[in-house]
Amino acid sequence: SYTFKKISDLKTVCKEARLHGVETSPDLNDIKIKQGKSLDEDMNVITLTEKEIKKIEKAHLISQAHINARKWLILLCYTGQRGKDLTKKLNKNSFKRHGRNLAIKIAQGKGNKPTTIPVLPKVKTIYSEGLPPSMATQKLNNYFKEIGKITTKLQRLYGKIEELRK
Repeated sequence: SYTFKKISDLKTVCKEARLHGVETSPDLNDIKIKQGKSLDEDMNVITLTEKEIKKIEKAHLISQAHINARKWLILLCYTGQRGKDLTKKLNKNSFKRHGRNLAIKIAQGKGNKPTTIPVLPKVKTIYSEGLPPSMATQKLNNYFKEIGKITTKLQRLYGKIEELRK
């Protein structure tokens, strides 16, 4: 959808230029632009159940990068925010008292809208222990996949151990 929006913007600029006497290609009129939806049919949406999140929380991770990525994953799950909104903007100063409770106040990337998010117990624990360092979204996505593989392998191993105990 981002690509189609940029093409649409370019097409608009070219049409405006044409109105001001700038020569543009006549093929411009033949360019068709797909109207993207916020959720296309072919888009992969991955959701985690509470049980899966608990497995990820309990997984024994050795690498500090994986441990930090797990913290980001848990923060993302329990705040419902986009990766960039949290990893680039969340810091100790984002946490504010909201009555008797703690809340996160950040400006979301799309629309730059200020948002207040209630701090759930898992988020509060990560906040208390120290927020993970900021990471590039693509790097985080790769770590999330690796954590998923590690968690799956551990679950299979635990299952086999339980079978042997019986």
